[in-house]
Amino acid sequence: MFLESVPDNCDDVTHARLDEMVLKTADYEPSSLPLATFLLATIVSTSKETLGQKYMENSNTRALLQENPTLIEKLNGAWRDRTFKEIRNLSAIPFF
Repeated sequence: MFLESVPDNCDDVTHARLDEMVLKTADYEPSSLPLATFLLATIVSTSKETLGQKYMENSNTRALLQENPTLIEKLNGAWRDRTFKEIRNLSAIPFF
């Protein structure tokens, strides 16, 4: 599956609030596939109005990460920066 950025539908205040929610739950560096899976599923679960609910399930999230190794790199960068805005705005996640 190809990943590309889509227009941002959240303001900075909303992104900050969602980031805080993610970090309260998944404050572990996504250094392995299981941790990256957990982080992405957490991002999805805190972004219900923007991301596809399919990726709240670990098996779907793991499959997406295995198909898109660059997404793991993006998750690591987002975790280091403590903001997940770029992840929320990926086209592969919505509508699946």
